[in-house]
Amino acid sequence: MTIRNFQDGFRNVIGICTTMMLSAVLLLCGCYQHHPLHRDTPGDTGQTESDTGAENSDGDSDSDSGGDSDSDSGGDSDSDSDEDSDSDSGGDSDSDSGGDGNSNEMDSDVMAEAFQDWVRVPAGTFWMGTPDGACPEEYPGGSNCVAEPGRDADENLHFVELTNSYLIMATEVTQALFVDVVGWNPSYFSDCGHECPVNDIRWNDAVVFANAYSERLGLPACYHLADMECQSGTHVTKPSDCMNRSAGGVFEMTASLNNIDSIYECEGVRLPTEAEWEYAARANSYTAFHPSANSDGEITQPIGQNESLDAIGWYEFNSAMDGVKTPHPVATLAPNAFGIYDMSGNTYEWVWDWHSSTYPRSGINEPLVNPEGPQTGTYRVLRGGAMDHPAFHARSGHRGIGWARDRSSHRGFRLAITVDDDASAVLE
Repeated sequence: MTIRNFQDGFRNVIGICTTMMLSAVLLLCGCYQHHPLHRDTPGDTGQTESDTGAENSDGDSDSDSGGDSDSDSGGDSDSDSDEDSDSDSGGDSDSDSGGDGNSNEMDSDVMAEAFQDWVRVPAGTFWMGTPDGACPEEYPGGSNCVAEPGRDADENLHFVELTNSYLIMATEVTQALFVDVVGWNPSYFSDCGHECPVNDIRWNDAVVFANAYSERLGLPACYHLADMECQSGTHVTKPSDCMNRSAGGVFEMTASLNNIDSIYECEGVRLPTEAEWEYAARANSYTAFHPSANSDGEITQPIGQNESLDAIGWYEFNSAMDGVKTPHPVATLAPNAFGIYDMSGNTYEWVWDWHSSTYPRSGINEPLVNPEGPQTGTYRVLRGGAMDHPAFHARSGHRGIGWARDRSSHRGFRLAITVDDDASAVLE
């Protein structure tokens, strides 16, 4: 079943329902009601092991520093919560997740419930990156703009066009949802609770989850996964066999697009591209952080307290509990203008793209259309900053990097899915 099948079926439901039933269905399908995930799946508690992935001086490194120094550790194999909800040790035994087919179709009501906590982001254009003090005249503020405090050389301004509308999770993937889908909680900060973002996540594990969630929803898998090795050293053909405490997740694998030419063509759930992530984070703003009712979005200093950030994101200055800088339950601070939470701080978020040292150059007359990043690379991109990182890492334009195989207690993710505008209108 594709997202378009679901949308067509939904039109039929709307056509035959009474006014009362119509209201109830639309309420159920309120994919764009901006509230956090609420699920009853139990998570795990009692995490006591420390994170073995040592970081460099600024944690997830900026792109000019050569990557995360925790990449040589291979992850924190002992910090996992024992959340194998399946009776066998293989984790999610119902799911292949390798990207070679679809699962059973899911009915419209269940599909609608699955997407009720997602936000629609319309197709559009925006300036991606950050000002360096010599901006194009067309940039907001014109050529008189000033360099953004804390910016890096890989954040060069360029004009981007996204031709597809998409849904993006209003919050980071929670521990409850991760456990519900794959039956395992890898989080170092599991004591934070079910509604905290899942953390200690590799890029590899994030795409395995995306495929498993697509399969759960009866949607096509976006990724073809092969040559998989669990952290335990076991070689497997099914990624689900790695998604349990003893196996420790997927340490090595090859990931490619699953019978599609562009990630934007996939009809399943997936990691957002770097451009989609930044467009959603900015929500039509060009300040360092997105503005809110109690925040003008301006950065006052790269390190230390920033009142603008206090209102919207958990970072090293405001996240500590009992002296420990920790993630917090999702959606507890102000959202951006699109209704999306925690795009600054809480946990870093993996995106699809390989990292490049600079963006391709483009302008209003020749925008970069639907960018997907380089075809190959060394590091995957992380976005949004984290609870134990300084304010300048939480800027909308900041780019972190990491090896796909590496875990860290401040890394999580959220998902996206491409939709067409006609279908989005029905869901609204």
